[in-house]
Amino acid sequence: MNSVLRHPAKLGILFSVLLFSLFWQLGSWGVTESSEARYAEIAREMLETDNWLLPQYLQILHFDKPLMTYWLTAAGLKIFGNNAFGVRFFLQIAYLLQILLVFKITRELFENKTLATYAAIIYCGMPLVLVSIRNLTTDAYLNSFTLLAILCYILYYKHAQKPWLYLFFIALGLTVFTKGPFGLLVPLLSIYPIQRLLIGQKDSTALKIKSIHIYLGILLSIIIGGWWFFYLLLSSPEFYNFFIIEQLVNRVSNAQAMKRSEPFWYYLVLLPLFILPMCSLFIGSLIHNLKQKPGEIKWLIVMTILVPLLLFSTSSSKLILYILPISPFIAIISAHYLYKLNPLQVKRHFIYIFSIYSLITIAIIVLCFNLIPQIDYHASYQQYILVILLFLYIIYINYKLKNHKQKILLLFLVTPIFIIPFSSDVMKKMELNINSLTPISNFIKSKRMENQHIIVWNRAVNSISFELQKQVFSLKFEHYSLFRNTRFQHDLNWKKYLIDVNHKNELPYLKTLQASPSVLITRDRIPEEFMWLIKPYKQKRKFGKWTLYYK
Repeated sequence: MNSVLRHPAKLGILFSVLLFSLFWQLGSWGVTESSEARYAEIAREMLETDNWLLPQYLQILHFDKPLMTYWLTAAGLKIFGNNAFGVRFFLQIAYLLQILLVFKITRELFENKTLATYAAIIYCGMPLVLVSIRNLTTDAYLNSFTLLAILCYILYYKHAQKPWLYLFFIALGLTVFTKGPFGLLVPLLSIYPIQRLLIGQKDSTALKIKSIHIYLGILLSIIIGGWWFFYLLLSSPEFYNFFIIEQLVNRVSNAQAMKRSEPFWYYLVLLPLFILPMCSLFIGSLIHNLKQKPGEIKWLIVMTILVPLLLFSTSSSKLILYILPISPFIAIISAHYLYKLNPLQVKRHFIYIFSIYSLITIAIIVLCFNLIPQIDYHASYQQYILVILLFLYIIYINYKLKNHKQKILLLFLVTPIFIIPFSSDVMKKMELNINSLTPISNFIKSKRMENQHIIVWNRAVNSISFELQKQVFSLKFEHYSLFRNTRFQHDLNWKKYLIDVNHKNELPYLKTLQASPSVLITRDRIPEEFMWLIKPYKQKRKFGKWTLYYK
């Protein structure tokens, strides 16, 4: 793969193909429930109200996450309009930035351009990373700032230049401003193994910089990462309990509060699945390096992969993207292992990796011909062309190339260049299966009902609010998504849009809404005592698990 870096034309072609793959039909499927739709709706309301400090959705203030993700999403909506493309645009930019940062971090750590190329390509094709940029959460942005902080520390340590030190602390502050104090975990744990790796490359002058710069850097991190939290704490002492107890302590010790309780082994089982094509390299690297006497690579594995994995596993609240910050180091140590392998060992790994991608190709072909039971997918002619190109690409790698390391690296590009654009079309045609409610929104628009009151039974449906650009009326019965934190509200306007049907004094208002031009959307079965809600609606339309009632 060195030849690509030595020829700007080849590098340009590869980059252009990657860009095309990332942005092909990026906005063709609607925002998905619940996380992506929630972030999108908060950003939309931020633009609508022009309030960039107090995020809200469904008219209720929402302080569960810092502002960075909302700001970036709102910027995308401002540039590209109120659509899913605008929601996801900066995630793709973050991914491209991450690839560059992984390359530069590896090159600075090992002073080896070829090894850095290996790491960047392995990272580029990692399923866990690609999942993070196709559905909006905070994690992809956190990963970008984490990598930026690590690179700045490496450059500071190698060159003893104060600007890199301050940039390191700025990046640390940005991780906190993206996802709170948890964002500091991986960059801080990486410091010791980085020093171990670089000790032979320098004369140890970097750490002799006056301590005043360290203190100023820490202060800078606190200001950048914490100013919004301090602003809210000054406005109300209630925020202390909210941030410290509910958002910090409960996320670690009380997953039921977050509805994310998973067993201890959750990540140990899922991680291999989300790095499946490069799993053999990663496991091989773990076995090889952990069997060695204490060394620099071993410390890198322990501090940036195993320790974070253990800490995340002990936390009671778990989602697969929480461990995204360890993915760059999985790529780096896998690349280091691949670089050191002899030809016979490489060939064995190639057989495994080629088999995985061959099975994926077969699965895509079967899906294209609509041969998978219970999945009704009809491929377009562009998809058939893409599958043919993928098949030819796999054949070319296997029969035309001789270098097995090059074969492995080119196989890792299958996921971002072929599978990502293919999956975009699949998600477009199977929106209801992936919790995108765009078909419902489109039907409402086609019937010219978007100006009517949209009433939703027992669910917070942010995607419909986002796509219709209006507030919906949510009927709270028992679903946890409608148990909202309203203690920070300065008025009662939110009560117009969140109606508790368990309180009889709120039913007259509901009946008034129902009597006006309106539609009713439900996913859950409506109890007998509330069946009167359906009676005014003479027509209904099924959308998968959802039902739309209209007049």
